[in-house]
Amino acid sequence: MKRRWLLPVILISIIVVLLIATVYAFLSRRQETLFIDEYMKRYHLTVKGTIAQTRTPYFQRGNQSRPVILHVRQGDKVTKGQALFSYVDSAIAANEKELSLKIDNQLIAMNQIEGQLAVKQEAFAQSASPRIDAELNWLISEYEKHKNELEILKTKERAASEAVDQLTITSETTGMVSEINKEQLQQFTNAKQQSPVVTIASPETFVTGEVDRELYKQLEKGMQFDFEIEGKSYKSELISLTRSVEHSTAKYYYKAAVEIDGSYVGEVLTFEIYPNGKDHIWLHEDYVNRKKHRYYVQKVLWKPG
Repeated sequence: MKRRWLLPVILISIIVVLLIATVYAFLSRRQETLFIDEYMKRYHLTVKGTIAQTRTPYFQRGNQSRPVILHVRQGDKVTKGQALFSYVDSAIAANEKELSLKIDNQLIAMNQIEGQLAVKQEAFAQSASPRIDAELNWLISEYEKHKNELEILKTKERAASEAVDQLTITSETTGMVSEINKEQLQQFTNAKQQSPVVTIASPETFVTGEVDRELYKQLEKGMQFDFEIEGKSYKSELISLTRSVEHSTAKYYYKAAVEIDGSYVGEVLTFEIYPNGKDHIWLHEDYVNRKKHRYYVQKVLWKPG
């Protein structure tokens, strides 16, 4: 009699234990299972960066007798090759002007000789004589002298013009005059110039920063992200990733384009990049099987305990 009821109890106990073990295993496995949809939604990269802008400084030369002459004002938009400021050198300017006057005089003299030659050639055609022929030869000789002198003067003038051009500093890029340092302008007698007198800011703004190697491996060009400043949202896109070696240490940098007012340059940001999308899913190697140097995503991804 005792055996009749003991056996069912044992069987029921075994079944209960198996059920509990199965439920426990299922729950444990579920906790360690990575579901793709959930992973895509929540996985993100936290990145720090600074809003920046390419700014080109222009210094005045030291040991000058006079300050430079500015051709722009702060806030002006400039184009590549536009004059920013000029040095004052009376001797160079006077030399260029003197050569220009000499060239004008040579041209006037040559023009007069050309007129005399035309008259003499007409007279020689009507009545050829040794006297007219000698006068023609003399006029031709004088014309050649003036012509040669003109070429010499033009060569000197080109050199003088180049010297004058070197007195004028032009912008290397298109942008805006972000700063004019008036205090530095008055330091023209100093041999060493501590600060630029004019700074040009390029119109493009960007976000840049340094990341570690693991984060660098997960970034790629074209990734987009949003960030907010003072309640306004801005969109940005990664445009370059750079690796360099500094003092025997590898450094990793990124750069992302963003359209934002230049007044925000220098702002430090912390933002999130969501690398997963419709055609792009980034998975940690712990959730991927590697076979023959190729990667296969498991249908049900489970990380062993």
